[in-house]
Amino acid sequence: MTERTMCTWKYRVIAQFFCLDKKIVTAHACRVFQLVPNSTLCSYYTYWWQHITDTN
Repeated sequence: MTERTMCTWKYRVIAQFFCLDKKIVTAHACRVFQLVPNSTLCSYYTYWWQHITDTN
């Protein structure tokens, strides 16, 4: 459980960083969303940007 907690914290920080930079990978975002339920907003922006990228 310790590893899981550390991994979650790590992904959370990465998620926030990438979310602010608006450059996050879809697969990574999916993992972040699964590991960090609190990153709903970041995931929302991620999927939003993904949609724009796919459209373009």
